[in-house]
Amino acid sequence: MNQLVTNSQLAQALGVSRQSIERKSKNWRLQLLPSRGGKVKHYEVPSLPVDIQQRLLQHRLQKLTLSDLETFLCESGGSASELHKVPEPALGRALAKAKAVKMAEAAKGLNSVPHGQRKKHFIGWLDDFNRGLVDSDLSSQVGPLCKRSLYRWRKVLKEKGVAGLVDRRGRHRRNAIEDDIKEFIETCLLGRPGITAAKIHRLMLHKFKGRRLPAQGTVRNLVAKMRKERQAHLSLLHHPSLFKRQYQPSLGRADASLTEPNQRWEADSTRADLMTADGRRCTLIAVVDVWTRRPVFGVVERGGGDPIAQTFFKAFKQMGIPRKVIVDLGKDYQSKQVQALFMDLGIKAPRIPGYSPELKPHSEIAFHLISDLLRTLTGYTGNRLAKRPEFIQTKYTLAELQDLVDKWVRDFESNHVVSTINCTPRERWEQAIDEGWRPRVASLDQLFLLLKPAEPRSVAQGRIHFNRGLYTAEELLYLEPSDRVWVRPDPEDAGMIYVFDQGGEFICIATDLDRLNLTPKQIRERKKRWWSIRRLERKASRERVKALDLDDLERARLDEVASKTKPLEALPPPNLDLPALKAAAQARQEMLGQAAQDDDYSFDQGGEQVLDPWGQEIDIHHRPVFLRSSERAVWILVRQREGLDNSSSDRAFLEEFKKTPMWRQLGGEQFEEFVLGLRGCVVYDEENS
Repeated sequence: MNQLVTNSQLAQALGVSRQSIERKSKNWRLQLLPSRGGKVKHYEVPSLPVDIQQRLLQHRLQKLTLSDLETFLCESGGSASELHKVPEPALGRALAKAKAVKMAEAAKGLNSVPHGQRKKHFIGWLDDFNRGLVDSDLSSQVGPLCKRSLYRWRKVLKEKGVAGLVDRRGRHRRNAIEDDIKEFIETCLLGRPGITAAKIHRLMLHKFKGRRLPAQGTVRNLVAKMRKERQAHLSLLHHPSLFKRQYQPSLGRADASLTEPNQRWEADSTRADLMTADGRRCTLIAVVDVWTRRPVFGVVERGGGDPIAQTFFKAFKQMGIPRKVIVDLGKDYQSKQVQALFMDLGIKAPRIPGYSPELKPHSEIAFHLISDLLRTLTGYTGNRLAKRPEFIQTKYTLAELQDLVDKWVRDFESNHVVSTINCTPRERWEQAIDEGWRPRVASLDQLFLLLKPAEPRSVAQGRIHFNRGLYTAEELLYLEPSDRVWVRPDPEDAGMIYVFDQGGEFICIATDLDRLNLTPKQIRERKKRWWSIRRLERKASRERVKALDLDDLERARLDEVASKTKPLEALPPPNLDLPALKAAAQARQEMLGQAAQDDDYSFDQGGEQVLDPWGQEIDIHHRPVFLRSSERAVWILVRQREGLDNSSSDRAFLEEFKKTPMWRQLGGEQFEEFVLGLRGCVVYDEENS
């Protein structure tokens, strides 16, 4: 409840006039708040006298206040001001607790009960109270009572009054998240829609060091709430095409300007949600007449200029030639073959913005309708990867699926009532025919030749080079060597081309005897077989090269040559002295324990490998890297065994090593004799072991 009260409310509660309140309120704190008639005085309840606060509270709780509790309602000004904040249901329960305490005190303090039976009498009274025999309304409001609860309520009532009995569980005021922190969380979510709440919380700890931050669970709840509330905005930022599909309003009709069939077609391609017998998902090409909603589908292995042209040829046979076609900016529809087909037939194909499915909605609807058929067929994959079954059985080939789709189209045209036109596509088509409309129809033979685009070529010696083929005809011999002609290949026979002059007049049919009676598909298969043979040859050659290991062969040859070649004579003794380096060389010999350089005449001498007492090779002429002290001691003793001189530092190290416990563990003098070859083994005592 608000702790502000107006002059009228206060006068009504006290039962006095407003003028009387005005005279008494000179020292009361007030606030001027805007209202309908201007600014109105609002008095602060804590600043009112205690008796007025009590009377104001009693007026508010007319239905809840009990006469025997009036002494507890306003024991102090602070208690009364707290009661004004409490909602009425909670305050009603607090008053019920206070009434229960007063009734229990009265029941326990009855003088008519003998002194020794008061406890038993009080327990009986509690039992009657819990069963609703004392006050059914009060017992239903406070619930079952026990002595512990009553004692606790009585103590709180004496110390804090009724305000202390208010149940405040679950009503703690939460600290609001500061605006800059909330803005940071929202910015992180808008910038990285996939970011987790835990990551945002870690970034907050780094960015807002030393500040009071919300817990990770609070951040998680806030992020989930923002994702739900700002879903459209997130789609607008990161998925514009999805935003257009789901949230862009549909204003008007896409066929509002059309008055007859074939005024505008829409065409599009998509991967079918069906896997054919070859284990691949086929491609669906849809051509839809917007006025009648008549669809034509092409089921092909993959998209491209040829399948699209074939599907349009099928649509031309069934519905005639349109005046305009809406296609997207995909490379298949913008290919030279498809665009040349439109141009030769006088069909307008305006360029539309990318990612604009709303500009060709009827083709999108056609794919949605055909999915009704695909869902019932074996091999359906589902339109989402998450819903795709683990094992998919296949049954239909491309030809069989095309036959099923054509039958579905006939059923759709004849029996499906389109809600936007209130009739079936066939009825609207026949209605236009009855009204006198006639489609534009071209000869199928002529349309067939338009499936391949015309390309310019030059005639050289009565021959035309085209698509890696050499085409000849008798009529080409009469053309000038530099004449340019237009060549249009046959859609089914790769060995035939149709030759036209620059003005478009037909000249002749040129043929390539090597390709005659072969379809373009057969030419591609021949090319695949040719490359397959080349790959097999390459694989066989690589295996032959791998079988012949040239590295081993060259290594064996060099070993044989090195064994048969007589080595060169050794260099003569040193005859050149370097005084500046003589002292350094002697110090190096002393440090490394090498023999005097005068005994060695080349760098590759002294690399003899000998065996230590355990049968392992050891290089006694070059100092290795010692990992343990015992290795160095063995190396020194083996050099001593072979008659080599050790440096003074090595001799000093050996004397010091003989004093260590490790030397005694190795066997002491027996170990030394064993390494020097004077003893066959080392006998260890039990104490040493």
